[in-house]
Amino acid sequence: MKRQFTRWLGCLFLFSIAFAPSSVLANHRPNVVTVFIDDMGWSDLSCYGGTRTWTENIDALASEGIRFTNFYVNSPICSPSRVALSTGQYPQRWRISSYLAARKLNRDRGMAQWLDPQAPVLARHLQQSGYATGHFGKWHMGGQRDVGEAPLIQAYGFDRSLTNFEGLGPRVLPLKDAYNGKPPQKHDLGSADLGRGPIRWEDRSVVTAAFVEQAVEFIDQAQSDGKPFFVNVWPDDVHSPFFPPEVLRDKTDESKRALYYAVLDAMDQQLAKLFDRIRNDSSLRENTLILVMSDNGHEEGAGASDPLRGAKTWLYEGGVRSPLIVWGPGLLAEGVAGRTNNESVLCALDVNRSLYSLTQTDPPDGVSFDGQDLSSTLLGDQRESRSEPIFWRRPPDRPGTAREDNPDLAVRDGKWKFLVNYDGSDPQLYDLQADASESNNLAKQHPDVADRLRRSLMDWNATLPVDAGDPNWSGHQRVGSVPLDQFVNPIGEGADPWVTRDPNQTRYLWCLSHGNRAISIQASDRLTSMGKPNIVWTAPQSGPYSREIWAPELHHLDGHWYVYFAASDGQNRNHLTYVLKSKDQDPLGEYELFGPMATGDGQDGASPNVWAIDMTVLTHGEKRYAVWSGWDAPGTDRQYLYIAPLASPTELGGPRVRLCDNDDYRWELTEPEQSGRGLNEGPQVFQSKNKTSIVYSCGASWLPTYKLGILEFTGGDPLDPASWTKRDKPLFEGTRDVYGVGHSCFVPSLDDRQWWHVFHAKRDRNPGWRRAVYVQPMKVGRRGFPFLESPIRAGEWLDRPSGEKPQELVLPIRLFGDDAGDATWSFFGHHQLIEVGPEGLHLGRIPRDPINDYRSGEKVVLDDPCPADCVVDVMIDFQGEANARDAGVLFRCSGPAVGYDAQRGYFAGLIPKTGLVIVGKMNGSAWIELARASTQIDVTQPQALRVQMKGNQITVTHNGRQRVSLLDETYRSGSVGLRVVDTHAVFSDFTVSDAKD
Repeated sequence: MKRQFTRWLGCLFLFSIAFAPSSVLANHRPNVVTVFIDDMGWSDLSCYGGTRTWTENIDALASEGIRFTNFYVNSPICSPSRVALSTGQYPQRWRISSYLAARKLNRDRGMAQWLDPQAPVLARHLQQSGYATGHFGKWHMGGQRDVGEAPLIQAYGFDRSLTNFEGLGPRVLPLKDAYNGKPPQKHDLGSADLGRGPIRWEDRSVVTAAFVEQAVEFIDQAQSDGKPFFVNVWPDDVHSPFFPPEVLRDKTDESKRALYYAVLDAMDQQLAKLFDRIRNDSSLRENTLILVMSDNGHEEGAGASDPLRGAKTWLYEGGVRSPLIVWGPGLLAEGVAGRTNNESVLCALDVNRSLYSLTQTDPPDGVSFDGQDLSSTLLGDQRESRSEPIFWRRPPDRPGTAREDNPDLAVRDGKWKFLVNYDGSDPQLYDLQADASESNNLAKQHPDVADRLRRSLMDWNATLPVDAGDPNWSGHQRVGSVPLDQFVNPIGEGADPWVTRDPNQTRYLWCLSHGNRAISIQASDRLTSMGKPNIVWTAPQSGPYSREIWAPELHHLDGHWYVYFAASDGQNRNHLTYVLKSKDQDPLGEYELFGPMATGDGQDGASPNVWAIDMTVLTHGEKRYAVWSGWDAPGTDRQYLYIAPLASPTELGGPRVRLCDNDDYRWELTEPEQSGRGLNEGPQVFQSKNKTSIVYSCGASWLPTYKLGILEFTGGDPLDPASWTKRDKPLFEGTRDVYGVGHSCFVPSLDDRQWWHVFHAKRDRNPGWRRAVYVQPMKVGRRGFPFLESPIRAGEWLDRPSGEKPQELVLPIRLFGDDAGDATWSFFGHHQLIEVGPEGLHLGRIPRDPINDYRSGEKVVLDDPCPADCVVDVMIDFQGEANARDAGVLFRCSGPAVGYDAQRGYFAGLIPKTGLVIVGKMNGSAWIELARASTQIDVTQPQALRVQMKGNQITVTHNGRQRVSLLDETYRSGSVGLRVVDTHAVFSDFTVSDAKD
């Protein structure tokens, strides 16, 4: 099938038109095709001395082009290498220093989740200058694993794309067929679950053919439209796992290396269609540049980079030196076809910068490129090298092996290559002209050279963001805005939180007590927002269920919604359980009251009826049961867990049974370190893997020692206490930072891929019931019982629940006035300190009967981000209060939580007490003032406040007069909201519009 290998010819990638040496170049902007091969070693191509397979089609390009032997990529691993070629800048600038993976792993390594679309991507500027731009092949600059909200490839300047599982948009996903009689296996690493584009499945052995087919179609269309084209064809065949076509697999011994070279052979054959389309069309042949490269060195045990040291992920030559073949018969200098350039030292950064010149495209203003224009070198007119050193930083997750350390940093400057660790240890200096295999360390013989290169290397590294490989890395970097895919606790105020999934809509339903006098059911499309208050039932002014409305729970049973809650006449000793039943299918609609439930003694449960709170529902088999916390007799104040059958959702069907004692272990006592009594309450059912458990709260709810225990159902009759086993240790308890934790519930994410734990915690360590609501991920143990770990402290950045995908808002937005829109928002503060009325949004008004209230800089924030450049207008009424404090606008706000400065972003407000307009920023825990200006505030009239953001310019206008203008670039993205600081204000006519309008 292969012709006999004839000679060791050049192979590289690129094309050129830097200086238009002919009338053809002057009149026709050249087409460009980059072929960026995944994980191919420096000496794998037969035109680079490879002997294990014959890459005849790539070799043919080399025989008609120029082969470079001192070409480098800018990282020894895929994602950052691709960023460098795409942007012309070191990838660490964009916080991409290793391969992009799942969001948690990215974050743990100090990396971004995707390439920022604001990066100077070459394709975008070519597109703007008239090129047709297409990307066909591996992307791996965002949109992989579970990162489904990354920008589509088109957002980076491509008219059309087709990728694999390492990107979004249209994609072809591989089927692994070993031809062993077993069905092919899908290999998508979660991509199929992300959506965001049509998907088709192909045998992995022909995925490159699919990319080539689309690329050729794109070239045909561009040619038909009379447009020059820029096309990426980036195959991933030679990245493991290796699955060659059956005809080639049969010729291997099934070893990793043999399979690799069979795949390389197949890839070369599949690229032939692309090469032939261009070579056989005279108009394209004379005006097209093809550049062939590898994104990094070979995978160990597969390819080869002889005689170079190292492989993929290593900073030695075998990890970063790449083949480069530049083909373009009508563009290259005369007489250079088939030649090898062994002198010029250049890198992917230079290829990027040179392509601007070759395509007669102006580089973007204000961008500092790390690459240099070496277009004349690429075209063969000169043999110039880059004048600046080439720097590298190792991937943070690739420190080396037990046998050998991977140096942290490296630099090549002329003939010298220097490698060293962050702390200056293990310096290595090699003369690559004499020692390409890096085997003779000359650091001691040339200390002046080593010191010079060390200083330049350290200076370079100091200009870049730190990642997890650096000893100075201090965990997740808290710089700038909280990423869109993360949130911060506490998400709201309140006690005894209950949230459930709506089986009829894609949303969550929160059920909460409102001021101990009403029940609110609040819908939200995300677990990290508790939704807008929506009162579905208000207690009467007097009577047995008029006060102390506690711990409501919402359940969907038999086609209706039921709310179980406890209520009294204002005397705790009279608490009983009641039920609301929805009048229709709408959980936010009207309800009918039933009860009290018969939770006492005797066969009827009412002889006498006995104190009961925290009722929930357990379904086991075909039967339902009620589980609650109750006193053992009237007036005893001794709380135990009870269970009884349900005859219907509103009626018990038998006497109560005590499940267990409440003081089996000291940690269940109200005063565990002293004398105390047992107390069990807040039972919650958890079911998974055909196992059932009851998680309960214990101890004193008013103290920091409140915690969770668990009863495991071991089988048999749920009404038999012997069927339940209590663990001898707490399931979940507080820490130094988060304490008084309890009254949990558990809910799956919208896509059912995760379980989440919802609980309340105390705001301070003093006895009392001032609380806030937290949500955090949880696990399920192998036996099907919950594994909750420890509470995560307030302010920690957490990944949003899977399936929760905020989207940038479309402007304009109007709220709290005429023609108000439907943009959703969340409130952060005590639930009694907000009210929406016909006059607008009240924030900070103290109610007549506050319940466990506290101030926290009450705020509402739009749930989704706004465009970074926008204008915010609002009217603020201080209700005649001359001593009122701050009220104003939050902007570029991210990570909002309950707390005065518990958000990152900016605030611009009015302070009547001091007659000021004030602007500042918050970092999640502290306020930093940026500017202030005196202004006249008439508290008897609503005040007009406007905030305009454009780039790093912030302008604040009060009543039509500009008061503050400043520059600050700390925060570049986020949402918009309204906020007060220890005052009451009414906001109306709140609008967010485009800064261009």
